[in-house]
Amino acid sequence: METLIQLDQKIFYLINHVLTAPWVDFFFIQLTDFTKTPAFYVLLPVILIIVFRQFGLKGLTVLFLAVLFSSLADVISSSLIKEFVARPRPEFSSLPFEVILRRPSEGSFSFPSSHAFDAFTLASFIFYFCRSWGVFSLTLAALIAYSRVYVGLHFPGDVFAGAAFGSLLGFVGAAVVTRILITPQKRVLK
Repeated sequence: METLIQLDQKIFYLINHVLTAPWVDFFFIQLTDFTKTPAFYVLLPVILIIVFRQFGLKGLTVLFLAVLFSSLADVISSSLIKEFVARPRPEFSSLPFEVILRRPSEGSFSFPSSHAFDAFTLASFIFYFCRSWGVFSLTLAALIAYSRVYVGLHFPGDVFAGAAFGSLLGFVGAAVVTRILITPQKRVLK
């Protein structure tokens, strides 16, 4: 276990201290909390219109269910797992180096990353129904997960666990929705 913790800290140091640049700082600071920015609220209706035009009400239904499962992921990670594991965030951990915080800490526990959990739940759910949008969604989820380490709020193990749990919940959720609401062997979107 100690070896995994040391590896986690070394990778954290590499991402948080070495693989950095001012323009990358700006990008990941914006991305890490994108849903709290004005750009998100401009982009959201555009995405809804595109989904509706391309896939109709079925597409909007899939998107709504994906967001619903992502919200469930947030409750599971924030209220259950984080409180049970109680791993401190990097800035509150005993590290042999100083953490570069590129945005204020949230003060809650670190494991798993709720941002990674939520993003991968959403992306996996979308991927299950629509591969082309799913690849984009999974890429965005990976960038969000990476951003959490880059800005100094999570260890790599936190985001890896969040991504794994989120992917599992997204795929299982999509399979359950397919089994219950959609004719077996038939996907909604192509």
